[in-house]
Amino acid sequence: NLKMSGIKLAVLSNKQDKFVKDIVFKLFDKKTFTVVEGHDKLPTKPNPTSTLAIAKSMGIKPTECLFVGDSDVDIKTAQNAGMRSVGVCWGYRGQDVLENADATFVIKKPGDVCEIVEHLKNEATTRRQLKTNPDMQKATESCEHFNKKLLATGEFNIASLSATSEINIKSLEQAGENNTKKSKQLKKAKTSK
Repeated sequence: NLKMSGIKLAVLSNKQDKFVKDIVFKLFDKKTFTVVEGHDKLPTKPNPTSTLAIAKSMGIKPTECLFVGDSDVDIKTAQNAGMRSVGVCWGYRGQDVLENADATFVIKKPGDVCEIVEHLKNEATTRRQLKTNPDMQKATESCEHFNKKLLATGEFNIASLSATSEINIKSLEQAGENNTKKSKQLKKAKTSK
C-alpha cells in the first residue's frame, strides 16, 4: 500500500548485508524498496550514519522520514538521525520498551503505518498553511498512534528534530570528506613507498 501510494521505502539492518539482501529479495519484489542495506562498512545502528546516507541517497530530508522498527535501538537510531519513529509491538520488543525509548508512534498492527503516513501527509498540508512549529507539533500529537508518554516527559519537539537532522547531515558530510581525504593520503603514501 505504501509503495503504491508513492512512498519511498528502504530497509536498514545491523545483520550482514548479503543476508539482508537475500532475505528481503526472497520475500519482496526487487522494486519494493529503493534501498536495502545491511551491515557492511558503515557503523551499525544506533549510529545514524547509514540512516542519513540512505535518506540522502533517496533525496529525502530526515524530518520527512518515518523510521519503523521493533527495538529500542531502532528508536534511538531514528532520534540520532532527527527522524520520527514508529515502534512496532509484534517484533523484538514490546510496547512498554518502545514507549519508554520515546518512539514517536507505537503501533499494534502493520496497517497502522498507513494510517500514520496518511496523518503525516495531512500534517504536511497543515504545516504549509500554518508555518509554525507549535502548530506542527499539535498536528503530530493529534495522531491516535502518538506515544502519549512523550507529552508527560516533554521530550518530543519537532523543532529539535529539524535541528538535530541538520547537524547530523553536516557531520556526516564532513566525516565523508575527511575519510576521502585520508584515503587519498594513504594511497599516495603507499605508492610513494
